[in-house]
Amino acid sequence: MRSILKSIWNFLKRILPPPVRTFLREIEGLRQLIEKQTQLLEEKQQKTLDAVARLTGEVQAAQAAQTAQTEALRRENEALAKKLEEQTMNLEHMERKTLDAAASLTAEVQAAQKTYVAQIEALRRENEALSKKLDTQNEQLERMELELGTDREERSEQNQAVQTALRQAVEERKQLAAAVEKTRLKSIEGMRYASEAVWAEVFNNAISGSAWLKNTAFSPGRWAVGYPALYVMYRVLNEARPKRILELGLGQSTRMIAQYAAAHKDVEHIVVEHDADWIAFFKNDFALSEHTKIVRLDLEMVPYKDAEAVRTFKNFKETFAGQKFDFIFIDAPIGGDMTQYARIDTLFLLPECLGEDFVIMLDDAERNGEIQTIGKMRKQLEVAGVPYKCGRYSGKKDCVLLCTERISFLTTM
Repeated sequence: MRSILKSIWNFLKRILPPPVRTFLREIEGLRQLIEKQTQLLEEKQQKTLDAVARLTGEVQAAQAAQTAQTEALRRENEALAKKLEEQTMNLEHMERKTLDAAASLTAEVQAAQKTYVAQIEALRRENEALSKKLDTQNEQLERMELELGTDREERSEQNQAVQTALRQAVEERKQLAAAVEKTRLKSIEGMRYASEAVWAEVFNNAISGSAWLKNTAFSPGRWAVGYPALYVMYRVLNEARPKRILELGLGQSTRMIAQYAAAHKDVEHIVVEHDADWIAFFKNDFALSEHTKIVRLDLEMVPYKDAEAVRTFKNFKETFAGQKFDFIFIDAPIGGDMTQYARIDTLFLLPECLGEDFVIMLDDAERNGEIQTIGKMRKQLEVAGVPYKCGRYSGKKDCVLLCTERISFLTTM
């Protein structure tokens, strides 16, 4: 069709007059211009359509990706909700189990206390009976003395009988007092064992599912820390989050603190120990991370206050002067034979060695030497104007905790 129109157009150009041909040429130019602009417009429209199609594809792909992400997040949220529900149920189960165990052990302790009270009452009644018996014998002797008159020989024999009876009565009273004290000590020991069992249950429930305490093979008791100290230590580490830790004595507590230090890259853990053989054995049995450092210091006996000799770590003050710690745990050096003061090393650094939020724990706090040392610690903090709170936890052994007021909940757990 275009070729026919072109042929007609060429024919008309030959037969038409010049003005008309000029007009036609102008029209032809306009037509070519219109065709060119039309072509450009069509190209732009095509590019626009291509861009719209491309953007539409990208939007659809983005929507599909967003939908997939939303679905994945929904599934992950459902999984987390289910896991949280399971953990909540497990926690509720453990709480019920702990409460049941505590109630059972409390009943046992109360029964032991009732038995102790009954034994004391029986001994009291027996003592009263003996006293009445002695009074009766004294009265009989007095009457006999009056009846026998002034016979010196008979009176001498009577006096000897009275003295013998009195000695027997005194001895019986001593035996009675010893029996009462023995019963009292057995009752206290029984209550401590019962309390230790409760703390064991509480500790095991507290560490269940711990994010950082994975090796839970502890051997508490005897020279090692007990369950109350392990429980309090776990709560201090898990909730107070100390950064610089000083531990006096390598042992069961190290197994816990070292795992905490290994799991937190900004924690520094220093252990002070005197026994090189024990250090080698411990390292062979338990792997320590680079965040735990053992410092070996010899032991020496030094005078302190009114005590002639107290066992301490040699050069302890010089080794740690100028350093600050958030958590200090004291279970060394050996203090069982120290009657006046025990484990006094930290006293030479207080309060300058304490961080802004600090915790001090001292084990074996039922012994007189440690009791005196705790008293000195508290006095030094008070003189320096350092506010603190104090708490005691009892099982087979006692541990005492001193901490800043901001984390005072640690004293009442």
